[in-house]
Formats: sequence, structure tokens, C-alpha cells
Amino acid sequence: MNEPETIRALAEAMKALLDTSRATGENFKGFGIDG
Repeated sequence: MNEPETIRALAEAMKALLDTSRATGENFKGFGIDG
């Protein structure tokens, strides 16, 4: 796999996780992650 593609895929996955946490509410606030 091409490294830049891997990094881009990881960034997209992180963004999706943040979007999900925002949609579900305050679930990550307790971990110090301000989504």
C-alpha cells in the first residue's frame, strides 16, 4: 500500500470518528478529547 494513501485513509477514519462522536453527544469529553 502506498504510504500517502494510508495516511489519507487514517485521516478520513479519524474525521469519521470525530463526526460520529459529535453526532452521539458528549461521549469523549471524559477522555479529554474535545470533538
